[in-house]
Amino acid sequence: MSNYLAKNFYKNLPHFFHYLGIYVVGDLIVLLPFIVVFFPLVYLFRGLEGLVISWCLYMGIRHMFEVVYWLLQQFGDKSYRPATPFKQLKNNDVYILHQLLNTVYAVIYLSILIFILIS
Repeated sequence: MSNYLAKNFYKNLPHFFHYLGIYVVGDLIVLLPFIVVFFPLVYLFRGLEGLVISWCLYMGIRHMFEVVYWLLQQFGDKSYRPATPFKQLKNNDVYILHQLLNTVYAVIYLSILIFILIS
């Protein structure tokens, strides 16, 4: 998996993935498992309203992070390398994984907060 990922991290995915906020293979490895597990659980425990709230949070946060990421790519230095088990990946690849993981965490925590507030 690591060699495949290293070679195909930025490979574009079919357009239907874009509706899920997934654009390249690197996005897929973090976001698809999140979507497949998290959103059915939200629906199970909070119904359609909870699902819609969580989906809107996810897509809103996802798109905000995309804007921030691409702005930083235009103007940022690419010398920093955070700790990662993916040794074969380039710095840019690692930046995207960190951004996506933090997007997932933000959606989970904001969803929990909103569910608590509307309960």
